[in-house]
Parts: sequence; C-alpha cells; structure tokens
Amino acid sequence: MVKSDVFHVMSESYKLSSTRYAEGHKSPHWDVFGDDFQKIIDDRELWPSMRRNRIASGMGGTTQKSHDFDTLCQRRYDWLIAACGEQFVNSLLDSIVGQPFTTRYKGVDLNAHDLLLVFNAYRIKKNVQPDPERRVNIIDIGGGYGAFMRMLKIIFPNSNIVSLDLPETNVIQCYYLSNHFDLAGIKTSVDFYADKISLGKSNQFEFLILPGWDMRAIPDQWADLVINMRSFMEMHMSVVNRYFSEIHRVISTSGHFYCVNRYLKSTVGEDIMVKRYPFDGKWRFLVAEPLMAELGATGGQPWVAELLARREERIQAPSPQELMAEFPPFSFGDCFGDNKIHPKRLRHYLFSDNPHIRLGIFLQLVELLKRPIRKFTWGYSLLKSIKSRITNA
Repeated sequence: MVKSDVFHVMSESYKLSSTRYAEGHKSPHWDVFGDDFQKIIDDRELWPSMRRNRIASGMGGTTQKSHDFDTLCQRRYDWLIAACGEQFVNSLLDSIVGQPFTTRYKGVDLNAHDLLLVFNAYRIKKNVQPDPERRVNIIDIGGGYGAFMRMLKIIFPNSNIVSLDLPETNVIQCYYLSNHFDLAGIKTSVDFYADKISLGKSNQFEFLILPGWDMRAIPDQWADLVINMRSFMEMHMSVVNRYFSEIHRVISTSGHFYCVNRYLKSTVGEDIMVKRYPFDGKWRFLVAEPLMAELGATGGQPWVAELLARREERIQAPSPQELMAEFPPFSFGDCFGDNKIHPKRLRHYLFSDNPHIRLGIFLQLVELLKRPIRKFTWGYSLLKSIKSRITNA
C-alpha cells in the first residue's frame, strides 16, 4: 500500500474512536494533545520526525537531548551487551523511524529510551516460553508510540498483538508500526467495530490497535501475555482498578503479566503507588525488583518497579499484597511498625537513589523536627527559611 493509505487509516480510526471516549479515561497527565488532533494527523510534515517533536513527547520521544544522554546510552549499551548479548541488543534497536536523538558508540546509533525497552524485551524473552504450535496472544496496555510492540513482534513473530491506548496514541502507533510492517496486517477500531475481525480466531492480524476501554470485548482467558510499562503510573487509580479487573478476566492460566511502573508518581492529582495495585491472590512474582538496579541511578531506574508475574490456578502464599507491602515508598511510621525496626524500609527511606524521594525525605524530617524546635523561635524560623529555599529552587 502507498503511504497515503496510512494517513487515511489514521484519520478514520481517530474519528471513530474519539467519538466514543470513555469518561475519566484520559488523566490530566495525558491531557496534552489539544482540541484538534485531526490537524496534527493532517500535517504530514510533522510525522517523519515524530520521535523528536511534540507528537511522541512523553512516550519515549524527546524534543531535546538531556545533558547526560551520551553517557547514559553508552553505560546502558555496555551493560546490555554483557547481559543480553550483542546480536540480541542490536537486532532490536531503531534509530531511523521518527528521527530520534541518538549517539554514535562502537559503530552503533543508540537511543536511551530504546535501550531501556531492549532490557524489558530480554526479560520477557528469557522468562516467557509460549507454545510454538500456536500463535501467542499479547496485550500491550499504554504502549506509547509502538516501539515495544515492534520488539515483541521480532521476538514472537507468530503472535497477535493487541494495543490498548488513547485514540490519539493509537494514531501514533499506527504510523510508527506501518513504517516497520505491512499496513495490511495492522487493524484498527474501524475494522473491529465493523466486525471485520474476531479475537476468537487466530492468524487474522499482526497488530490490532484499539482504545483502552475496548478491552472489555476481549474474550475470557484469551491473553498469554499482558504488558503495562510506564502508564498505570499516569492513570487515575479508578482506571487502574478497572484495567486490573479486565486483566484478571482475560489472562490465561500460566499466562504472564509484565508490569513496569514507578513505585510512586503523582502527576494525575493523586499518589499512584505500585504497592496499591490490586493484584489478586493467583499471581506468583517471578521478578519483583527495581529496574536495572545494577546500573544505579546513572544508567538504570531504581525508582521504577519491574514486576513479572505468572497466573496460577490457586491462591499463592505469600500473596502479592503481602509481598508488595515491602515495596517503597515508606512513611517514617512504616519503618518502625509492629513495635520493631524494619531495616530494609528504613534504608530505602533514608538512602533512596531517587532525588525526588530524597527531597521528600528531607521535608518529612523537617516536619518531625518542627515540634521540638518550636521552643526556640530563632531555630524554627531558620528551619522554615531553609525549607522554603529548597522547595522553591
């Protein structure tokens, strides 16, 4: 198909999906697309550089390089080569579509966001071995501009991949994926709502791109693998709860759920914490640790939780909720609960790698010191002044 067909598909799917917007589905964090996204679709000069302009900003695309971009890429690349193998890493990189910012290192063009996704892909490939005799059914919730879906298709070529996201992001995914795969294999809400495609039958599509609220149409126990990376943390908790209810319904026994989100993020008007995600009792965590923790804050993201869970037939002990009680963040009271000291919680509380958490710790300590210092007027005034300067810096 000619490239103009891609823009026709993008436009028609957006017009259809956007008229059915589910109430509350778009959080304040993602209320960034403007009132007339159709104009962005129609401006074809924007799309070739979509990973370095406002189109994919916040989804792994950036409008400028960070000050540590080159160092970050080099550090991640060296670590990934040692952990995952050079052939695997290089096979998944994409430095062309969308014209992302890159740095040249050891003869390879590197992008910092791609390198994070390569590790995520390796984690799944290492732990998820699907039945080779049938197609793998995969759901990616909040998949950004589509980079990870491209990697999944490389790892699992015999797969049906369903993307669930906002209508605007669906459009971006359609454009990106059509630059890597035949448009004929990319289905959208237009095909789905017209009953041209059925999830009950395999080998009908390579990708099916739908609004998130259409997850309710996916059959029970259809999915072998469900993924959410860096998007639950940017949704209202009520929407996260609805997604979990659907995940518990659509996941097959022995299926996997890969969940990568910040332990705490507060950009939607409420604190969204991984430890509050409503995993039911039939999940067994295969991986539950800070993301790429070996690299620390200069290459990894230790403030992000990486969870890989397997669906079991029976209730697990300890339960996911019991295990997640040990996830940060912790309050000062959590560190000394049950009339004892919790060293792991206290260590994270005092020595977190996340600068935002460190500032929060300082401010909480200020609050703890206020009462005794109030007795000394000059000391209390000095403390208030220091706090004000730091928070306003």
